[in-house]
Amino acid sequence: TVREIIDLLAENGVATKEDLEDACANFAYEDYDFLDDDKIGTIDRMEGFLFPTTYTFDKNKTAVFAVDTMLTMFKNEISQQMLEDIKNSPYDLKQIITMASIIEKGGRLLQLCSSINYIMVHDGISKFDTTIESPYNTYIHEGLTPGPICNPGLSAIKAAIYPADTDYYFFALGTDDKSHFFTDYNEHLRFINSAEYQPIYS
Repeated sequence: TVREIIDLLAENGVATKEDLEDACANFAYEDYDFLDDDKIGTIDRMEGFLFPTTYTFDKNKTAVFAVDTMLTMFKNEISQQMLEDIKNSPYDLKQIITMASIIEKGGRLLQLCSSINYIMVHDGISKFDTTIESPYNTYIHEGLTPGPICNPGLSAIKAAIYPADTDYYFFALGTDDKSHFFTDYNEHLRFINSAEYQPIYS
């Protein structure tokens, strides 16, 4: 997430946490039309667009330079062909990146532990609770979350643009530490109510 990236950059001396938060929230980046101007003033506008890869930063550069480098990498990784294919799909770029972030976190669009985890980190909530009132709570609200829940990599972005043709819509972690996939919701429910299911949170 943006918060984790800021913490990581600060821990490694790229810039101070305060400067990084300011660079994410307030700087007017002009070359990136995918950033939501309505969210200026909050670091949330960067969620999904700080491309995750290995970077070498000059500690003498500014926090804005570091953020700009990651935004440039995102822009460079999304090819013109991918942009064209998104344009010809039912979704816009933000929706694709939101889907990709859910894929990155290993989820689907309904009842995601990853969406609750995002709310906990975002809102500073310590207890896992599927009844938290938030537009990001996929246990309560169907469909896409309002925005990305992390910064997805290229493979997740491509998976969102070019989804596999499959009927396996449900999955859960088993006590064998493997994900078990199901085409039928009732089969999925039977599994998570069995001794073979391993809850992520207790």
